[in-house]
Amino acid sequence: MITSAIPKDVACILDSGFEGIEKTSKKTNIIKPENKSKKRELTAKQKAKNRRISKKRIFVENAFAGIKRFRITSDVIRSFRKNFKHLVFVLAAGL
Repeated sequence: MITSAIPKDVACILDSGFEGIEKTSKKTNIIKPENKSKKRELTAKQKAKNRRISKKRIFVENAFAGIKRFRITSDVIRSFRKNFKHLVFVLAAGL
């Protein structure tokens, strides 16, 4: 399970694609936006909660975009310097 490697005191901020993770994961600190159902719209309170979550997730999404933009995970980095690949990855993610 994806959440098993994360300590219990650390919150997992997930997107709405992780349906049912609350049932399968023993981790209690999962933060996930509310989903709209076919029968009902989201309330103003639920929409505000989703906005707060998305404001926190945008930093992670921007890091993923940087990694994709610099093609860090697909290109071969040929360098003999120690920790150079890690440094390039961190710089691309903007961490």
